[in-house]
Amino acid sequence: MIKPYFVFKNIIPTTVRTFIRDLDSAYQQRLKEIEVKNQQIQDLEQNYTNLQSSYQTLQASYEQLMLEQHHVQSVSQEITKLYQILSSSHQRLLGYSNKTIQVITEKPIAYDSPDHIEPWGTKHDNSINLNFNYKLAKWIPLKDLTVLDLGCSGGGFVKSIIDLGCFAVGIEGSDYSKIIGRAEWSTIPSNLFTADVTEPFKILVNSEDEEINHSFEFTVITAWEFIEHISADKLPIVFQNISSHLIKSGIVIMSVSPNEDVINGVRLHQTVENKEWWLAECYRNGFIHHEEVVKYFDKDFVRGEPNAPNSFHLILTRTGESLPLFNFNR
Repeated sequence: MIKPYFVFKNIIPTTVRTFIRDLDSAYQQRLKEIEVKNQQIQDLEQNYTNLQSSYQTLQASYEQLMLEQHHVQSVSQEITKLYQILSSSHQRLLGYSNKTIQVITEKPIAYDSPDHIEPWGTKHDNSINLNFNYKLAKWIPLKDLTVLDLGCSGGGFVKSIIDLGCFAVGIEGSDYSKIIGRAEWSTIPSNLFTADVTEPFKILVNSEDEEINHSFEFTVITAWEFIEHISADKLPIVFQNISSHLIKSGIVIMSVSPNEDVINGVRLHQTVENKEWWLAECYRNGFIHHEEVVKYFDKDFVRGEPNAPNSFHLILTRTGESLPLFNFNR
């Protein structure tokens, strides 16, 4: 059998075979060069991708740096404003230091309240939020700010207002914290009182140079997760007490929990309703809500989420009365 190689060798001249061999060798060399070029292109593409990623990282870092710089400038401006707010606090405190406070009530303890029968919030809570105080001070001038806190628990919020150099009074239904001197009951006892606010009460204030005590009306009344502890049939008296202690165009700020709260078999929340129900109840009792102020405070409230899931806030004035002027969009 004749092999093809010898046939082609005899048929194809040596010069042609040499040419084909050289051509194939050149082709293979060219393939290798193309492979090297392709690898170089891939390397360049990868370098470009890496550079692009690095640029994006640097761009993001630059933008973050600019945001932080803007934040630092904003914080600096806020600190300057806060200093201006606090600079005369000692002068305001001197104006209130000689005043005596009395809470007149026929029911000094809410003995039948579940919160007194099974102390929980009054036993544990002492909430403050300095961001809330700051935003409140930007709205209500501190020279005009007086606060009544209903359901004051440990009195922390009351003390934080006093620390601003403002007049503040807290009322708590249970005497649990008072008896053991818990939280701020041992630091500001002359500003914290017990009373059942589902019954009529009066707050009397006088100075050393005044012979007659007079009823005091506040610019702001707060109730942090308090109102849901009141049974629905007693709400009209509570709103009447609020109204009688509020100046004209005064503000009521409430946080409301719509959740059941049962501790050791005792149902602490007596009125568990949604926001629409509470808005209607407030209106029935002579108050209207202002949602734009809630948006202004945003998440900076003394009580609310996350300690009370789905809780909401109400900012109230008496129906027909306007809010103190302020640009709530700033």
